[in-house]
Amino acid sequence: MDTPIENIDDMGILLSGVDAGFCSYKASFDTPFTGDNITYIGMSSGKTTMFLQYGIPVVIENMKMWEEIVAKRCIGLVLKTQQDLKKIDSLSKPEIIQNCLSFFDKYVDIKNFTPIIFQKIKESKKTAAINYFALFLYICSDYYSIGKAEIKRHIK
Repeated sequence: MDTPIENIDDMGILLSGVDAGFCSYKASFDTPFTGDNITYIGMSSGKTTMFLQYGIPVVIENMKMWEEIVAKRCIGLVLKTQQDLKKIDSLSKPEIIQNCLSFFDKYVDIKNFTPIIFQKIKESKKTAAINYFALFLYICSDYYSIGKAEIKRHIK
């Protein structure tokens, strides 16, 4: 590809030649954003989930939450030692690629959760505004402690 993609829908074109997606995070604790936020990145890794969305097996390093998922669901490779890289050729098997697509469709795709989210919003309209705040906290829990004082100021 000679030009940058301008539309996120074109991401598939960019990723069409990829055999595996490397996902490695290492917490540095230099800032609030590079410590526990990285250690517990969990399912919020956009890079990891995007690879899976396009059927690209992931190679995981330093992502504790993902290690069990990758191994159990056969959606990639967990790097523990340099020797594990020798297994990378096994990721091109069609069943692993299908596992990636299936995992994304079942557990990650927002389409599976929008009815629940909309139902919670609808239910909260019937009660006090504090429910909006609770829903906001639920959705944005990672950022709550950072902006706690600012949020309280706006709620009053």
